[in-house]
Amino acid sequence: MKIHCFLGPIPIDFFSMQKEILIETFTKKGDGAGRVVLEEGQLPSRVEIPHTMPQDRVIADLRKKRKRVVKGRLVEILTPSPFRVQAHCEHATMCGGCSWQCMEYREQLKEKERIIGTTFRDFFPQSELFPIIACDPCFHYRNKMEFSFSENRGGMRYLGLMIARAKRYVFNIHKCFLASFWFSDLLNATRKWWEESALSAYCPLENRGCLRTLTLREGKNTGEKMVILTLSHPEEILALEEKIESFVQMVVNTVGEGVSIFLRLHKAQAGEETVFEEKMLYGQDHIKEKLCLGHRELLFTISPSSFFQPNTLQAQKLFLRALEMVRPKPTDTLLDLYCGSGAVGMLFAPFVHKVIGIEENAHAVEDGRKNLLLNGIENFSIHEGDAGELLTRFRKDPQFTLPDIVVVDPPRGGLDALAIEQILLIKPKILLYISCNPATQIENIKSLQLHYRVAKIQPIDQFPHTPHIENIVLLERLSSKIDF
Repeated sequence: MKIHCFLGPIPIDFFSMQKEILIETFTKKGDGAGRVVLEEGQLPSRVEIPHTMPQDRVIADLRKKRKRVVKGRLVEILTPSPFRVQAHCEHATMCGGCSWQCMEYREQLKEKERIIGTTFRDFFPQSELFPIIACDPCFHYRNKMEFSFSENRGGMRYLGLMIARAKRYVFNIHKCFLASFWFSDLLNATRKWWEESALSAYCPLENRGCLRTLTLREGKNTGEKMVILTLSHPEEILALEEKIESFVQMVVNTVGEGVSIFLRLHKAQAGEETVFEEKMLYGQDHIKEKLCLGHRELLFTISPSSFFQPNTLQAQKLFLRALEMVRPKPTDTLLDLYCGSGAVGMLFAPFVHKVIGIEENAHAVEDGRKNLLLNGIENFSIHEGDAGELLTRFRKDPQFTLPDIVVVDPPRGGLDALAIEQILLIKPKILLYISCNPATQIENIKSLQLHYRVAKIQPIDQFPHTPHIENIVLLERLSSKIDF
């Protein structure tokens, strides 16, 4: 099985040698890993190669050894793993977006279950690990994609995704199977629009250029579409203004009139806070999405800068499973930290006395408050600010009701020390921890384990064909006494 890898703008001296390697395991980032002897008389070195899997025997181009690990690039598969399948996508051998697409989907699920089992092994057998919830469909599931503009010194232009493990290097995507095909149609149309202009791609190393990213969003259950063109440097804005009308017309011609189009200005200078400014060019100032949750439907407004779960259909399964795991009572007060635009809190609201939400992103807070009105939810209040800092202030207020249940869904970096400290001080009976990064999730849980028991663990596959895993952990308080 010969693998032809398009190198795009990578320098020709990127590789140093070729070696035959048996892939033995996966790295934490989901790359295949094996061992190779670089020079006679030396001990084998660990080598990591994207787009490979255990039991593949491959030929790879290798780079120099760094931090005891050799980085490689797949050239040819001599003997494929029994779990290897033909990828749908022509870009599968180099794209960083879905490096597991060549592996049978059921085997992907087994590997993700194994990762969660290994990560939480210290909590067994007291904790119950449920089978991973599969994603159906496992293609065309993403409701948001961000594509990067790039060009090399020779003037060749690229609009697409990053090459796997090749920092900064972008290649031209023609058709992406992670999202609806209108994403690909508009991506190709935008590339053509760009080729007919004098605009340059932004270069971060030299802090010059204009075009940064093309971000596409859609409501999977509503069909509404959003397009965001992000750029830098005011000196090129005048040139871009001449192209605004043609960009808008190109988008409308490609995807239809019911689209919202935005221009986002990204201002970043060393030593200064990064600032984003947005301008609506066409359509509505938001799109709507609908979550079908059992016998209920919840409507959400999504603005360009607000967060929403990137896999709508799987988010529905995630939220319903979270409700099943917690089993709230009508007298409970629920605290929803990192609540985004309010999805989890809105799901729980009919089953509890009161929901208090905290979210740092101002755009998400604004959307969340609109969502409460849109869905007629009156027992849910959303507060803007840092979770730990707001909880510190809330606890000093005699009117603050200590929550029975705390739900957290933090960014990939997990909970910070202040948030953990405040959770321990308010002593909820139940802590539900939803995470897109089990590595930081387990570290946070270790900080809580003297006072909380890991009762249930539920992995869910939000991102098929990638090594990313969503995981829900239910923790129960061991004792009401907490000492510091």
